[in-house]
Amino acid sequence: MRPGVINLFLLLVLTLLTGCRNDTPSGTSVLDGNYWKDQAINDIIPYWSKYAMDYDSGAFTTNLDADWDHFSDNNKYPSMIGRHIFSYSAAYLMTGNEEYLEIAERTRDFLLEHAWDNENGGWYDVLNRAGTPAHKSKNMFIQTYALTGLAMYYFVTHDREVLKYIEETDRLLEADLWDGVNCGYYNMAGNDWQIVDSNKSFASQVAPVSGYLLYMYLATGDTVYSDRSQKIMEYVSVRMRDPESGWILEYFDKNWNELKSDPDIINVGHNLEVAWMLLRLTMLNKTGKIPDTALQLEDSLFSKTFKKDTGLWYTTLGRKDAGIRDDFTYWWIQAYGNMYSLYSYRVSGNPERLNNFRKGAEFWDRYFLDRENGDTYTSVNLTGEAKDSTKANPYKTSYHSIEQCLLNYLYLNFWVNHKPVKLHFNIYKPRQGDLLFPIPVEDMNIKVMDAQYDGSPGEGRPTYNERSVSLPEAESVKVIVTVENKLFTRRRRNP
Repeated sequence: MRPGVINLFLLLVLTLLTGCRNDTPSGTSVLDGNYWKDQAINDIIPYWSKYAMDYDSGAFTTNLDADWDHFSDNNKYPSMIGRHIFSYSAAYLMTGNEEYLEIAERTRDFLLEHAWDNENGGWYDVLNRAGTPAHKSKNMFIQTYALTGLAMYYFVTHDREVLKYIEETDRLLEADLWDGVNCGYYNMAGNDWQIVDSNKSFASQVAPVSGYLLYMYLATGDTVYSDRSQKIMEYVSVRMRDPESGWILEYFDKNWNELKSDPDIINVGHNLEVAWMLLRLTMLNKTGKIPDTALQLEDSLFSKTFKKDTGLWYTTLGRKDAGIRDDFTYWWIQAYGNMYSLYSYRVSGNPERLNNFRKGAEFWDRYFLDRENGDTYTSVNLTGEAKDSTKANPYKTSYHSIEQCLLNYLYLNFWVNHKPVKLHFNIYKPRQGDLLFPIPVEDMNIKVMDAQYDGSPGEGRPTYNERSVSLPEAESVKVIVTVENKLFTRRRRNP
């Protein structure tokens, strides 16, 4: 169901409810899309550039404490390198600042040169600081998130070399890590792609959808990516869902028997991820029918895992006893909850979901952002005090924060404030008639309103339609594309 137009009164009320906070810059509102763009550019990206980039060996340092001082080992992870490529590509997409794309390109070069297995294909699990392989196994999690950065980089540049790596990795995952009998991805293969862990986990199943498949569909229009996403989420809804509670579970053997390592604990962040992916696929489904799993998860997530008085999303809860909860939450769970709330608002039209977003975003703004040292804390307790102030580790990079900034920027402008957005592309070696698909969300009501060259390779403007821009033949071409929600364009023109 499509939401109606949010009237000015509701938007003003929600904005006023945001209030004035000493720790929030004057004049900002989490309901303003530009707030999130500014956060990415001012509060997050500069600190990674200054403190985390490894200017001697390349890419980014992995382990950094609250003050950006290095601790632990010097290993680097292709999954985390890929996530930084995503962040800097997204920063360029929002701003057109060449510095961000240059950093993304240098990081891409390090990934392709050092992390790719030239003999067997795929990405090594772990590198040492200089880029020599430390572990040559092929973990599904590592493969997925190496592709995450390359997918966003391809979205912005249409770099055909990067596309070859994406397509070859995708082929290997389907050929060697996919269980052709029982469906689902195995957790890990060895260097030669022989299976060494035939179990199946949440990360090995859903991460491909959120990490690269949907972004690649948006970048190419190729239904192989959307169809695969749909297939994965269908078996996740059937195989990984607890029939009694309805929650999505974590660990299974190759035959989908649950591995009860911690059977009574539900991972809230992963359930948010499933619910969000199901809604994103709903937007691509021509019927618009919301899956039953998505509806049930929505009810459970907002009623049992969202702390309405503060806006915090819990980390865990008991499968049988929902009163069993951790006393803290992670930055990525709060980010997922915020993005999911906006998407739920778009699909359902329920204004309460917009208010849920506001509360969750204010909690993020007030407690997760480290305004003194930059970026975010890894976790905070229920009252907002930092529990783990680490800035970087083998699972934390700039990625989750920047993805939230990018998508909140888009979602709010498209669905709440009804404003156009300008996006920046730098296309490498386009051929005459190549198509740029510039819309980074699944909503088919978002259209191209305008396209122009930034430093034109010739005279005139690019040819475009509602969903794509036709490119000229050139060594490179910069394009600025303006996109907006066509439903509100029509209403403005026909009051």
